[in-house]
Amino acid sequence: MSDTLGTPDTPNHTPNDVPSDVPDEADAATPRAWAAALGGPVAEADISFLAAGEYHENWLIRAPAGPVVLRSNRGGAAGSQLGLADQISYEYRALRALAACGATPRPLALAPLPDLPDLPDLSDRQARGADAPVAASSPGGALLMQWLPGRALDYRTDASHAARVFAAVHAAPVPPAVELPPPGQVPHALPRGMLAAQPDPVGAIVAESSALLDRHVGHPLAPRMIHARHALLGYRDRVARLAGDTRHLFADEAPVIANTEVNSGNFLVPEGDGAASSGNFAAPCGAWLVDWEKAVVTTRYQDLGHFLSPTTTLWKADHVFDAASRAAFLDAYRAALRAAGHPAPDAEECAVKTDILVRAVLLRGLSWCLMAWHEYAGGGRALAHADTFRTIERYLGNIAWFLR
Repeated sequence: MSDTLGTPDTPNHTPNDVPSDVPDEADAATPRAWAAALGGPVAEADISFLAAGEYHENWLIRAPAGPVVLRSNRGGAAGSQLGLADQISYEYRALRALAACGATPRPLALAPLPDLPDLPDLSDRQARGADAPVAASSPGGALLMQWLPGRALDYRTDASHAARVFAAVHAAPVPPAVELPPPGQVPHALPRGMLAAQPDPVGAIVAESSALLDRHVGHPLAPRMIHARHALLGYRDRVARLAGDTRHLFADEAPVIANTEVNSGNFLVPEGDGAASSGNFAAPCGAWLVDWEKAVVTTRYQDLGHFLSPTTTLWKADHVFDAASRAAFLDAYRAALRAAGHPAPDAEECAVKTDILVRAVLLRGLSWCLMAWHEYAGGGRALAHADTFRTIERYLGNIAWFLR
């Protein structure tokens, strides 16, 4: 592990940066925090399934204190893209660091262990609902967070909202962070309050992608994807050279908290005027960014590059940014920083560094697809989604287009 990140221009996170009603990790993992967040007993009829990703399940709880989201983690190596021993506490930590920015849900309570206080058994089919995934449990613990209303982001109409969200997130105070190696056999254990850092963003993506590409080399189905693997290995080498050639561009840059997984489904846009209030929920940025499992302290261009990458925009939508719309998005981001009184990179710097990360993010996204394809095709994935598998196969079948 490297030394903790910190620069004079990016002070470490202090308790005064967090709203007083957001408990720290220790206080959040107490019956008192759960009781305050729920406001009373919860019955099976009060819980409904919202959605499941590759690593988490989300449940809506209509609690006496108001609606909240229960986010449960699969646990073990299957529950953390960062290879963390305690993924759910890490996500709570990231959400707490961002609680004052106005663009993320507030965390309310934490259960690092599989035991969920005073809640019905989520493996009960009646509580789960017909659309819930087959394997509902929380071996990796769970957290409660604020429920926020809205629909998925539309790239054609809502890109300016995303720009304001990024500006708000990237202006948040940066907590202590430490560099981690790619996930391995032994999970990483981080001290309480610490986030993961990627001071060399392109190099970190190359290392992570290499680990993904190597994960199923000996899989019995590997020969079916040999063309995709060879294409990605060649592209990996190109991005590795890019990392060496451009490392100096990011060396002295002030780090930010970056989400690093900013697909359209991770944004919530309130219906109607996104910049106004939606019921009792104010959306000052016009949208919220809600999935923070892979947050790291790194360059802002990880988020900007991921948002613009075609592997992101084609995942849940049918959109590719052209040169004009890409430039308009980056201009909106820079304008949002300036409007909030924060320094903004100039247009050329922003465009050049974003393009570097777009190319790196392509590598990471397609490497993940190849890794996940083996697990889907081989039946070894606990949370499997048919639409995700179809998208993975489409991406790998068109890999030459992505890498053109």
